[in-house]
Amino acid sequence: MNFNLYTRLLISTIFFCNMLFCEANTDLASLKKIVKKKDAVLKTITTDSFFLQSVEQIKNRSDILRVYIEGDGLGYIHNLPAKNPSPKKLTLLKLMFLDPYPDKLYLARPCQFIQGKQCHPDIWTKKRYGKAVFTALNDALTHIKSQGSWTAFELIGYSGGAVFALLLAANRSDIQSVRTIAGNILPNFTDQLHHLVPSSFSLNPLKQKDKLISIPQWHFIGAQDRLITPAIIKKYLSQLSNTRCIQYAVVPNATHSQKWQKKWPALLKKSFNSCH
Repeated sequence: MNFNLYTRLLISTIFFCNMLFCEANTDLASLKKIVKKKDAVLKTITTDSFFLQSVEQIKNRSDILRVYIEGDGLGYIHNLPAKNPSPKKLTLLKLMFLDPYPDKLYLARPCQFIQGKQCHPDIWTKKRYGKAVFTALNDALTHIKSQGSWTAFELIGYSGGAVFALLLAANRSDIQSVRTIAGNILPNFTDQLHHLVPSSFSLNPLKQKDKLISIPQWHFIGAQDRLITPAIIKKYLSQLSNTRCIQYAVVPNATHSQKWQKKWPALLKKSFNSCH
């Protein structure tokens, strides 16, 4: 790779880490304490390539499991790839705990909280939106479904987890709906918007846009979010032939990771448009 291009890619990822408030990560021991207080269950999901951390609050009252997909977590520390990409603020997990839905599950990204032999820094830096991560999340949903009586999923993706919510919806037949929170749904366009070099490894959900137009969606964007702006959802909508299933809202005062908790219960009550 051209040295200047490599340097620009490195700067791009560091920029996003700074924009996403990347700080010291939450370790597994700290996560266990939080989960115990919330009467939730910590489980490890095994896929062909990664062990994925999950947090369950399941009462087996629904045929549909609501899955919260984590964002990018910690990419860099002092301009060097982090050794552990686990998130610190746990914004998404806190939102899941506020959700009154009876059957829900938090799903971390590969190498967050659990390190394995496949956990190379590329997975949480330049390949964080790549095929290996998608495959692991897809395999995890298949495994989860095989362990219960659920017939479908509702997906909620936060930040970088949002693009995987769309990718999974476009590639599976059991996704009933998608919600995103501060969602980086078009990673390469977001890079371009901030004058950064897009990663050649990033998957693009618009390559399967004909499937996405039939998936009910809500996209929530923080009015004070400096990274994920309305321009991203507008770009997404502009590429679709039909947008009747898709809605978005700009949430007052919310930043990328703050001011969501008080608003989340009300946002969850927003109904989806009919796609028929």
